[in-house]
Amino acid sequence: MILQPGECWLEAAFDGQPIGRWPVTTRVGEVVTRSVTVTWPPDPTAVGATTSSADSYYRVRVTSVRNQPHAGTVNVSRLDHGDGADSSLEWTRKEGRWAAEYLALEEAGDYRISLQLDPPYSYRGPERLTLGGHLDEQLLDFTIDDDAPVSSVFLSPHSAESGEELLAFEAELTTRDGSLFEADDFHVPGLPVARVHPRNVPFFWTCIAPGRQAACGRWDPDGGDGDIRIEFDVERGWGKFLSVVGHDYQALEGVAVFLDDVPAGSTHSDGRLCLGAKVRPQLITLRYRDWRIDDGMVAADGSYDDSETELNVYLAPPAR
Repeated sequence: MILQPGECWLEAAFDGQPIGRWPVTTRVGEVVTRSVTVTWPPDPTAVGATTSSADSYYRVRVTSVRNQPHAGTVNVSRLDHGDGADSSLEWTRKEGRWAAEYLALEEAGDYRISLQLDPPYSYRGPERLTLGGHLDEQLLDFTIDDDAPVSSVFLSPHSAESGEELLAFEAELTTRDGSLFEADDFHVPGLPVARVHPRNVPFFWTCIAPGRQAACGRWDPDGGDGDIRIEFDVERGWGKFLSVVGHDYQALEGVAVFLDDVPAGSTHSDGRLCLGAKVRPQLITLRYRDWRIDDGMVAADGSYDDSETELNVYLAPPAR
């Protein structure tokens, strides 16, 4: 029987782990019934349980310095082939503290684990996860550093010939490891590319406009405050973004790129490089160790798909 009316939350937990949260409207004197569907990890001790001896449990817990919830996901992927999964952060508040937690079961192996946050705050926590095929639960603790000041990010490209500001352009912002956190296919001056960006987090920026060579750069924390404004010139010509990842889908740094056999630079830690030339090159060549092009918009013979602004390429080592 409801004694206090209002908008409430119905929460369910299993073994101390939140497994669901649903809004409920209550009214005085009425009985409120809510049917819900929940799932939880299998009980390895149950009769007929399908848990493999090569499986392991791990628990992820995320909190923040300022005790605030933030949108984001946890990415867990295999080191050997890159397969994995993303889990959205589901926050609950207990005794005045916000936390996002979940329990998962994976097969034994080595994994890469990271947070993808919006805004892209920095955080403290493990980068690797090794599961050894035992059912003892591992706890992975992450703390989001949301105490840093935030600013808006503006890009201001100008014509290298006239000095006038360009009226429309395409823009992207990526973290050092290649995670894209802001992108706009049609951006105009005066509007921020990112409205909220932590000032202690460096980023790469890329910009391209019709009939112009691509421009890119890196912004590093400068101890300042206020808006982050980046002004630069762009020349007329042909331009593309190049994005290179390995067989595990992680950004590749140090890939040497050539346009018609002329060096164009090497990819940064985000796996990207801006390409520009006075005229369209016939061939784009990539060199990285003894690796080869496995897939993407640039072929092994150097020909490429010119229909998109960004050229995505996948490299793989030779079969051993």
